[in-house]
Amino acid sequence: MSIDWSKAPEGATHWQPENSRLMAAWIKVSQGKYWFRMPYMDNWVVYSGPVVHLGELIAKPLYAADQREKDIEELRVLLSKIACDDYHAAVAMIDAGYRKQEAP
Repeated sequence: MSIDWSKAPEGATHWQPENSRLMAAWIKVSQGKYWFRMPYMDNWVVYSGPVVHLGELIAKPLYAADQREKDIEELRVLLSKIACDDYHAAVAMIDAGYRKQEAP
């Protein structure tokens, strides 16, 4: 199953696929609470039932492809503003917040 995270509402952290007991819904885990939002809804609603009844949640990827492209473009613009060698490019990247992330 492929999930189009670009269609997810702001704050969505998981997707609940439809099953025999539940309708499909976006899920937001925030402040120790589970919120749900059906695709046709405009607002988040707090889930008051036991978490075990939620079924199989699909987590949003930690580093979505669209965010990756935005980050690449931001870094490209940053580096285009400075004439530099590899060392100074690395310094500019660190100063801009770059941090190496280990693959899961």
